[in-house]
Formats: sequence, structure tokens, C-alpha cells
Amino acid sequence: MDSTPLLLVLMGTVCGIPVCKHPCERTIVYNELSFKHISEFQDSSVAPWEMSIDTVSDRHPENILYAECKDCTLKNMDAKPIMIEVSVYHNITGPAWCKCPFNLAVGCTCVQKIDELMHVMDM
Repeated sequence: MDSTPLLLVLMGTVCGIPVCKHPCERTIVYNELSFKHISEFQDSSVAPWEMSIDTVSDRHPENILYAECKDCTLKNMDAKPIMIEVSVYHNITGPAWCKCPFNLAVGCTCVQKIDELMHVMDM
């Protein structure tokens, strides 16, 4: 039986060293993130979206704007988010941070509905 994961958790607890949850990594360097969502297409797109805010108090940036898809304006199409991965930081103690991946929806696009696609493939 491999006790490595249990040992790491115990060491982090006993020694007072916070451990980052997977897939985050511990760092003492915190890169100040400064990004904002700028778009003039959210209402004129065939896959329109509205902006919403994801807020987590111990995360930097604390507030992140993300796109929420509305209905696709094209027949037999579904609106799906366009995703990118950015890094966010969670403060765990003093100068220590956890650098974590965050999947961010930056817009939306229309894709063919699955049932329509299966019908086309059957032909």
C-alpha cells in the first residue's frame, strides 16, 4: 500500500504548511492579474451571450467576468461557450499562494445540434 498521499497531507497539517489541492501548485510568487473582458459582439453574434460575474473572496482576481450563452439565433444549432484556461491565485497563508487553472468562457459560438448531426451522418 502506497502511503505517499496520506503522508503529504499529514506533513502539511502537522508542520503547518498548507497544501494546495490538485491541480493547483504552491507558489510564493503571485503575479498580479489584470485582464478584463472587452467585447462588442455579445449582442450582434448569432450565438449571443451575457456577461456574469464569478466571485470568490480568497481568489485573485476576486471577480471574474465570464460569458453565459443565450439561445443560438440559427435554426437547428446550439450555442456553446468558447473556453480558455487562465491562472488564478488562492491565498493560503501569508505570502503563500496556490496557482490554479480556471476555465473561462470568453464568448459563444453556434454548433450543430447533436441529434441533427447524427441524422446527417446516418444518410
